[in-house]
Amino acid sequence: MEQHQELINVYIRPHLVSFLFQELDGEIKAIYSNKKIKLAHVTNASILGRLIHVFRSRAVVSKSRSKISGFSVFLSLDKSNTTETKASINSRTWLEHSQIQFLDKDVQLLNDHLDSIFRISLVQFVKGYAKGSTSPGKISKGVHEFMLLHNLYDTELDPESLRKIYYNGIKKKHLLSRLQVPISNKTLHFYSA
Repeated sequence: MEQHQELINVYIRPHLVSFLFQELDGEIKAIYSNKKIKLAHVTNASILGRLIHVFRSRAVVSKSRSKISGFSVFLSLDKSNTTETKASINSRTWLEHSQIQFLDKDVQLLNDHLDSIFRISLVQFVKGYAKGSTSPGKISKGVHEFMLLHNLYDTELDPESLRKIYYNGIKKKHLLSRLQVPISNKTLHFYSA
């Protein structure tokens, strides 16, 4: 007998929402006084689309016979209230959008995957910045520029945590070794939300 597992709304860690807002191709759908909302379409054939599809299929057998044409990632940034920074993932059919729920372990896995991309991007950005700079403190300045570019000062991150991630990242012989070892979020004290 299969044990029923509870489904939860997909959430994305706040720093990843800010990062994805800058890095995912999409349309800004609305701008309010302090809030921006962006819609990024994800095709079924993309890596992210295939991951979402696998997680969705593990979570629930689709009741609808409508063919899913892809997914949408809704990203919302609120500069006045960092707890209002959020994201949701919706499935798209020809007729409707509906919010997706995953098993808790798959929400964690999606966040861990996106966080690995974030960390690899950080290391590469700071390495490039430092290579092109002769000024003292170039690593700190590179981290600062990365944080500005991705609006990370409005999240739970701080420059010192990102500097630690950078130095841990460059200690490794291979850039993608992060994808080969168990995930540890102790550096940033991440918790599921």
